[in-house]
Amino acid sequence: ALVSVKLDEQGFKSFRCDRPMPLGVNLTSLTKVLKCAEDDDICILKAEDGADTLSLTYEARNSDRIAEYD
Repeated sequence: ALVSVKLDEQGFKSFRCDRPMPLGVNLTSLTKVLKCAEDDDICILKAEDGADTLSLTYEARNSDRIAEYD
């Protein structure tokens, strides 16, 4: 299945996207990674130009816990 998701600036406290960037992401893997986040975690999504990976970082607000996924 192919799913199109558009992430707009209005949905984030901090947002930077210099240009539209289509990414192919395995939804099964992404769902597993998203389930690892706690309700109050800070979630950072990053993708570099020309790269084929989406990086997700979770930072706990009240502790030193950081989880990174590529």
